[in-house]
Amino acid sequence: PSPVTVGVTLTGRDPVTVWNLVNPGYGPVALNEGVGVPPWALQSAVWADFTRNSGPMPTPTVTASARYALNSSGVWAPFGANVLARTDLGIQTQPSKTNLFLTPLAAATQTITISNATQYTVAVFGSGSVVLSGAGTGTATDGSPVTFTSGSTSLTCTVSGSPFCVNVTAGAFTGPPIVGAVTGDVLVFDLSGRLTLGVSGFIQADIKQATFTSTPWILDFNDGSGNNRFSLFHLSGNLTAQINTGSVSQGTVTIGAMPTGLTTIAFAGGTNFFSGRIVGVSNPTPDTVATWPTISKGSFGGSGVTAATNTYMVTKKWALWFGAQDATTLAAAYDKAVLAAAS
Repeated sequence: PSPVTVGVTLTGRDPVTVWNLVNPGYGPVALNEGVGVPPWALQSAVWADFTRNSGPMPTPTVTASARYALNSSGVWAPFGANVLARTDLGIQTQPSKTNLFLTPLAAATQTITISNATQYTVAVFGSGSVVLSGAGTGTATDGSPVTFTSGSTSLTCTVSGSPFCVNVTAGAFTGPPIVGAVTGDVLVFDLSGRLTLGVSGFIQADIKQATFTSTPWILDFNDGSGNNRFSLFHLSGNLTAQINTGSVSQGTVTIGAMPTGLTTIAFAGGTNFFSGRIVGVSNPTPDTVATWPTISKGSFGGSGVTAATNTYMVTKKWALWFGAQDATTLAAAYDKAVLAAAS
Protein backbone atom coordinates (compact mmCIF):
# COMPACT_ATOMS: atom_id res chain seq x y z
CA PRO A 1 0.00 0.00 0.00
CA SER A 2 0.99 3.63 -0.45
CA PRO A 3 2.42 5.45 2.58
CA VAL A 4 -0.15 7.26 4.69
CA THR A 5 0.70 10.48 6.55
CA VAL A 6 -1.39 11.16 9.64
CA GLY A 7 -1.30 14.44 11.56
CA VAL A 8 -1.91 14.19 15.31
CA THR A 9 -1.91 16.62 18.20
CA LEU A 10 -0.63 15.19 21.46
CA THR A 11 -2.07 16.37 24.78
CA GLY A 12 -1.65 15.07 28.29
CA ARG A 13 0.73 12.33 29.36
CA ASP A 14 -1.20 9.17 28.49
CA PRO A 15 0.58 6.62 26.29
CA VAL A 16 -0.15 7.25 22.61
CA THR A 17 -0.54 4.42 20.12
CA VAL A 18 -1.53 4.26 16.47
CA TRP A 19 -2.81 1.36 14.41
CA ASN A 20 -0.32 -0.13 12.00
CA LEU A 21 -2.07 0.35 8.64
CA VAL A 22 0.61 -1.53 6.71
CA ASN A 23 0.46 -4.70 8.81
CA PRO A 24 -2.87 -4.45 10.66
CA GLY A 25 -2.42 -7.87 12.20
CA TYR A 26 0.18 -6.37 14.50
CA GLY A 27 -2.43 -4.21 16.26
CA PRO A 28 -1.39 -0.93 17.86
CA VAL A 29 2.25 0.15 17.99
CA ALA A 30 3.92 2.93 19.94
CA LEU A 31 3.83 6.17 17.94
CA ASN A 32 7.48 6.96 18.54
CA GLU A 33 8.71 3.46 17.70
CA GLY A 34 7.85 3.52 14.01
CA VAL A 35 5.00 1.89 12.15
CA GLY A 36 5.67 -1.75 11.33
CA VAL A 37 7.30 -2.79 14.63
CA PRO A 38 5.06 -5.15 16.63
CA PRO A 39 4.71 -4.48 20.38
CA TRP A 40 6.72 -7.58 21.28
CA ALA A 41 9.75 -6.32 19.30
CA LEU A 42 10.03 -2.78 20.64
CA GLN A 43 13.59 -1.78 21.61
CA SER A 44 14.97 -5.12 20.34
CA ALA A 45 18.17 -5.08 18.29
CA VAL A 46 17.13 -8.06 16.17
CA TRP A 47 13.64 -9.45 15.63
CA ALA A 48 11.68 -11.38 13.05
CA ASP A 49 8.16 -12.55 12.40
CA PHE A 50 8.95 -15.42 10.08
CA THR A 51 5.27 -16.00 9.26
CA ARG A 52 5.23 -12.56 7.61
CA ASN A 53 8.89 -12.56 6.54
CA SER A 54 9.40 -9.26 8.34
CA GLY A 55 11.90 -7.79 10.77
CA PRO A 56 15.55 -6.65 10.84
CA MET A 57 17.06 -10.13 10.82
CA PRO A 58 20.36 -11.10 9.18
CA THR A 59 20.00 -13.79 6.52
CA PRO A 60 21.22 -17.13 7.86
CA THR A 61 23.67 -19.48 6.22
CA VAL A 62 21.77 -22.71 5.58
CA THR A 63 23.13 -26.24 5.23
CA ALA A 64 20.36 -28.73 4.46
CA SER A 65 19.09 -31.31 2.00
CA ALA A 66 16.19 -30.68 -0.39
CA ARG A 67 12.99 -31.03 1.64
CA TYR A 68 9.31 -30.10 2.04
CA ALA A 69 7.63 -27.66 4.44
CA LEU A 70 3.92 -27.11 5.06
CA ASN A 71 2.17 -23.79 4.36
CA SER A 72 -1.08 -22.41 5.75
CA SER A 73 -3.02 -23.74 2.73
CA GLY A 74 -2.08 -27.29 3.70
CA VAL A 75 0.33 -27.68 0.79
CA TRP A 76 3.76 -29.25 1.21
CA ALA A 77 6.03 -26.80 -0.60
CA PRO A 78 9.39 -28.02 -1.98
CA PHE A 79 12.68 -26.36 -1.01
CA GLY A 80 16.04 -26.99 -2.59
CA ALA A 81 19.26 -27.94 -0.85
CA ASN A 82 20.77 -25.17 1.31
CA VAL A 83 17.65 -23.01 0.92
CA LEU A 84 15.79 -21.68 3.96
CA ALA A 85 12.56 -23.70 4.36
CA ARG A 86 10.25 -20.78 5.18
CA THR A 87 6.51 -20.66 4.51
CA ASP A 88 3.79 -18.44 5.97
CA LEU A 89 3.77 -20.81 8.96
CA GLY A 90 7.39 -19.98 9.80
CA ILE A 91 10.85 -21.54 9.33
CA GLN A 92 10.94 -25.33 9.43
CA THR A 93 13.89 -27.27 10.82
CA GLN A 94 14.06 -31.06 10.94
CA PRO A 95 16.35 -33.91 12.03
CA SER A 96 18.29 -36.21 9.75
CA LYS A 97 16.09 -39.08 8.54
CA THR A 98 16.05 -41.78 5.84
CA ASN A 99 12.81 -42.80 4.13
CA LEU A 100 12.86 -46.53 3.35
CA PHE A 101 9.75 -46.38 1.17
CA LEU A 102 11.06 -46.89 -2.36
CA THR A 103 8.88 -44.41 -4.29
CA PRO A 104 7.61 -41.93 -1.68
CA LEU A 105 6.16 -39.38 -4.14
CA ALA A 106 4.62 -42.03 -6.39
CA ALA A 107 3.20 -44.30 -3.72
CA ALA A 108 2.42 -47.87 -4.85
CA THR A 109 2.05 -51.14 -2.96
CA GLN A 110 5.45 -52.60 -2.18
CA THR A 111 7.40 -54.82 0.18
CA ILE A 112 10.51 -53.35 1.75
CA THR A 113 13.32 -54.81 3.82
CA ILE A 114 13.74 -53.49 7.34
CA SER A 115 15.58 -54.59 10.48
CA ASN A 116 13.96 -57.02 12.91
CA ALA A 117 13.09 -56.02 16.49
CA THR A 118 13.39 -52.34 15.57
CA GLN A 119 10.94 -49.47 15.98
CA TYR A 120 9.55 -47.87 12.80
CA THR A 121 6.92 -45.28 11.92
CA VAL A 122 4.83 -45.23 8.75
CA ALA A 123 3.28 -41.86 7.88
CA VAL A 124 0.95 -40.88 5.04
CA PHE A 125 0.63 -37.33 3.67
CA GLY A 126 -2.43 -36.45 1.62
CA SER A 127 -5.42 -38.49 0.53
CA GLY A 128 -5.14 -42.26 0.88
CA SER A 129 -4.00 -44.94 3.31
CA VAL A 130 -1.33 -47.59 3.78
CA VAL A 131 -2.22 -50.96 5.33
CA LEU A 132 0.76 -52.73 6.91
CA SER A 133 1.38 -56.45 7.02
CA GLY A 134 4.32 -58.74 7.67
CA ALA A 135 6.80 -57.08 10.05
CA GLY A 136 4.11 -54.71 11.37
CA THR A 137 0.38 -54.15 11.30
CA GLY A 138 -1.96 -51.19 11.24
CA THR A 139 -3.38 -48.61 8.85
CA ALA A 140 -1.66 -45.25 8.38
CA THR A 141 -3.58 -42.21 7.10
CA ASP A 142 -2.87 -38.49 6.89
CA GLY A 143 -2.30 -37.24 10.44
CA SER A 144 -2.49 -40.76 11.92
CA PRO A 145 0.90 -42.49 11.55
CA VAL A 146 1.52 -46.04 12.77
CA THR A 147 4.49 -46.83 15.01
CA PHE A 148 5.44 -50.47 15.60
CA THR A 149 8.34 -52.72 16.59
CA SER A 150 9.15 -55.03 13.72
CA GLY A 151 8.57 -58.78 14.08
CA SER A 152 10.53 -59.72 10.96
CA THR A 153 12.60 -58.11 8.20
CA SER A 154 9.86 -57.85 5.55
CA LEU A 155 7.21 -55.11 5.64
CA THR A 156 4.42 -54.98 3.06
CA CYS A 157 2.77 -51.59 2.51
CA THR A 158 -0.55 -51.83 0.65
CA VAL A 159 -1.43 -48.39 -0.73
CA SER A 160 -4.98 -47.16 -1.37
CA GLY A 161 -5.90 -43.79 -2.85
CA SER A 162 -3.36 -41.22 -3.99
CA PRO A 163 -1.13 -40.08 -1.13
CA PHE A 164 1.23 -37.19 -1.82
CA CYS A 165 3.99 -39.00 0.06
CA VAL A 166 4.59 -42.07 2.22
CA ASN A 167 7.33 -42.21 4.86
CA VAL A 168 8.75 -45.36 6.43
CA THR A 169 11.39 -44.27 8.90
CA ALA A 170 13.18 -45.72 11.90
CA GLY A 171 12.08 -44.53 15.32
CA ALA A 172 8.84 -43.31 16.85
CA PHE A 173 8.73 -40.09 14.87
CA THR A 174 8.81 -39.44 11.15
CA GLY A 175 8.88 -35.68 10.44
CA PRO A 176 7.71 -34.03 7.20
CA PRO A 177 7.60 -35.79 3.79
CA ILE A 178 11.03 -37.28 3.05
CA VAL A 179 12.48 -38.29 -0.30
CA GLY A 180 15.36 -40.67 0.29
CA ALA A 181 17.70 -39.40 3.00
CA VAL A 182 17.72 -35.86 4.38
CA THR A 183 20.18 -34.16 6.68
CA GLY A 184 19.01 -31.93 9.48
CA ASP A 185 18.90 -28.18 8.84
CA VAL A 186 21.83 -26.17 10.19
CA LEU A 187 20.93 -22.46 10.32
CA VAL A 188 23.60 -19.97 11.36
CA PHE A 189 22.87 -16.28 11.96
CA ASP A 190 25.97 -14.09 12.10
CA LEU A 191 25.77 -12.01 15.30
CA SER A 192 29.44 -10.98 15.40
CA GLY A 193 30.18 -8.19 17.87
CA ARG A 194 26.71 -8.34 19.46
CA LEU A 195 27.09 -11.19 21.95
CA THR A 196 30.10 -9.86 23.88
CA LEU A 197 28.26 -9.22 27.17
CA GLY A 198 25.21 -11.44 26.79
CA VAL A 199 21.84 -11.90 25.13
CA SER A 200 18.19 -12.05 26.14
CA GLY A 201 15.02 -12.47 24.15
CA PHE A 202 12.38 -15.02 23.28
CA ILE A 203 11.60 -17.62 20.65
CA GLN A 204 8.17 -18.82 19.57
CA ALA A 205 7.95 -22.17 17.80
CA ASP A 206 5.61 -25.03 17.05
CA ILE A 207 7.66 -27.93 18.45
CA LYS A 208 6.43 -30.96 16.53
CA GLN A 209 8.81 -33.69 17.60
CA ALA A 210 6.67 -35.99 19.72
CA THR A 211 9.41 -38.04 21.37
CA PHE A 212 12.87 -37.09 22.49
CA THR A 213 15.40 -39.90 22.45
CA SER A 214 18.45 -37.65 22.11
CA THR A 215 19.13 -34.06 23.15
CA PRO A 216 17.59 -31.90 20.43
CA TRP A 217 18.35 -28.18 20.55
CA ILE A 218 15.69 -25.47 20.53
CA LEU A 219 18.06 -22.48 20.58
CA ASP A 220 21.83 -22.12 20.51
CA PHE A 221 24.36 -19.27 20.58
CA ASN A 222 27.89 -20.48 19.89
CA ASP A 223 31.31 -19.81 18.39
CA GLY A 224 30.91 -22.25 15.50
CA SER A 225 31.79 -25.21 17.70
CA GLY A 226 30.39 -26.97 20.72
CA ASN A 227 33.11 -25.57 22.96
CA ASN A 228 31.58 -22.19 23.78
CA ARG A 229 27.82 -21.75 23.81
CA PHE A 230 24.61 -20.71 25.53
CA SER A 231 21.83 -23.17 24.71
CA LEU A 232 18.26 -24.24 25.34
CA PHE A 233 17.82 -27.96 24.70
CA HIS A 234 16.06 -31.13 25.83
CA LEU A 235 17.61 -33.07 28.70
CA SER A 236 15.93 -35.94 30.58
CA GLY A 237 12.41 -34.79 29.78
CA ASN A 238 13.04 -31.12 30.54
CA LEU A 239 13.81 -27.95 28.65
CA THR A 240 17.23 -27.00 29.97
CA ALA A 241 19.50 -23.95 29.71
CA GLN A 242 23.26 -24.42 29.77
CA ILE A 243 26.43 -22.40 29.30
CA ASN A 244 29.65 -24.05 28.11
CA THR A 245 32.95 -22.19 28.26
CA GLY A 246 36.03 -23.87 26.82
CA SER A 247 34.13 -27.18 26.57
CA VAL A 248 33.37 -27.02 30.30
CA SER A 249 29.76 -26.80 31.45
CA GLN A 250 29.17 -23.77 33.66
CA GLY A 251 25.98 -25.35 34.98
CA THR A 252 22.41 -26.01 33.91
CA VAL A 253 18.98 -24.54 34.69
CA THR A 254 15.86 -26.70 34.41
CA ILE A 255 13.29 -24.41 32.79
CA GLY A 256 10.38 -26.86 32.89
CA ALA A 257 8.96 -30.00 31.31
CA MET A 258 9.92 -30.26 27.65
CA PRO A 259 7.08 -28.62 25.71
CA THR A 260 5.54 -29.68 22.41
CA GLY A 261 3.18 -27.72 20.20
CA LEU A 262 3.13 -23.93 19.99
CA THR A 263 5.45 -22.63 22.70
CA THR A 264 6.99 -19.25 23.54
CA ILE A 265 10.17 -19.23 25.62
CA ALA A 266 12.02 -16.26 27.12
CA PHE A 267 15.72 -16.50 27.93
CA ALA A 268 18.70 -14.49 29.18
CA GLY A 269 22.38 -15.30 29.45
CA GLY A 270 25.46 -13.33 30.45
CA THR A 271 28.21 -13.19 33.05
CA ASN A 272 26.92 -14.47 36.40
CA PHE A 273 23.38 -14.99 35.11
CA PHE A 274 21.49 -17.33 32.82
CA SER A 275 18.01 -18.81 32.80
CA GLY A 276 14.86 -19.18 30.73
CA ARG A 277 11.11 -19.23 31.20
CA ILE A 278 8.27 -20.81 29.24
CA VAL A 279 5.23 -18.54 28.92
CA GLY A 280 2.64 -19.71 31.41
CA VAL A 281 5.16 -21.67 33.52
CA SER A 282 6.67 -20.52 36.82
CA ASN A 283 10.08 -18.84 36.82
CA PRO A 284 12.95 -21.24 37.68
CA THR A 285 15.91 -20.42 39.90
CA PRO A 286 18.64 -18.91 37.66
CA ASP A 287 22.34 -19.72 37.62
CA THR A 288 24.28 -16.73 38.98
CA VAL A 289 27.89 -17.92 38.82
CA ALA A 290 28.45 -18.77 35.15
CA THR A 291 31.34 -17.45 33.07
CA TRP A 292 30.11 -16.01 29.77
CA PRO A 293 31.87 -17.49 26.71
CA THR A 294 33.17 -15.75 23.59
CA ILE A 295 30.47 -16.42 20.98
CA SER A 296 29.34 -14.86 17.71
CA LYS A 297 26.57 -16.96 16.15
CA GLY A 298 22.92 -17.80 16.73
CA SER A 299 20.79 -20.73 15.65
CA PHE A 300 17.48 -22.43 16.37
CA GLY A 301 16.01 -25.87 15.69
CA GLY A 302 19.50 -27.33 16.07
CA SER A 303 22.86 -26.70 17.64
CA GLY A 304 24.15 -24.54 14.79
CA VAL A 305 27.21 -26.78 14.72
CA THR A 306 25.92 -30.15 13.51
CA ALA A 307 22.69 -31.64 12.20
CA ALA A 308 22.91 -34.48 14.74
CA THR A 309 20.79 -32.70 17.38
CA ASN A 310 18.15 -31.05 15.23
CA THR A 311 14.53 -30.72 16.25
CA TYR A 312 11.47 -30.88 13.98
CA MET A 313 9.87 -27.52 14.69
CA VAL A 314 8.53 -24.46 12.91
CA THR A 315 9.90 -21.20 14.32
CA LYS A 316 7.45 -18.32 14.05
CA LYS A 317 9.01 -15.37 15.90
CA TRP A 318 12.05 -14.34 17.84
CA ALA A 319 13.52 -11.16 19.28
CA LEU A 320 16.96 -10.47 20.75
CA TRP A 321 18.37 -7.85 23.11
CA PHE A 322 22.14 -7.64 23.66
CA GLY A 323 24.22 -6.56 26.67
CA ALA A 324 24.71 -7.52 30.31
CA GLN A 325 21.91 -9.76 31.63
CA ASP A 326 20.21 -10.29 34.96
CA ALA A 327 16.80 -11.07 36.45
CA THR A 328 15.45 -7.71 35.25
CA THR A 329 16.34 -8.31 31.61
CA LEU A 330 14.86 -11.82 31.76
CA ALA A 331 11.65 -10.37 33.18
CA ALA A 332 11.54 -7.81 30.37
CA ALA A 333 12.07 -10.55 27.77
CA TYR A 334 9.32 -12.61 29.38
CA ASP A 335 6.89 -9.67 29.19
CA LYS A 336 7.58 -9.37 25.45
CA ALA A 337 7.22 -13.15 25.08
CA VAL A 338 3.76 -12.91 26.66
CA LEU A 339 2.82 -10.24 24.10
CA ALA A 340 4.11 -12.42 21.27
CA ALA A 341 2.21 -15.45 22.54
CA ALA A 342 -1.02 -13.44 22.55
CA SER A 343 -0.58 -12.00 19.05
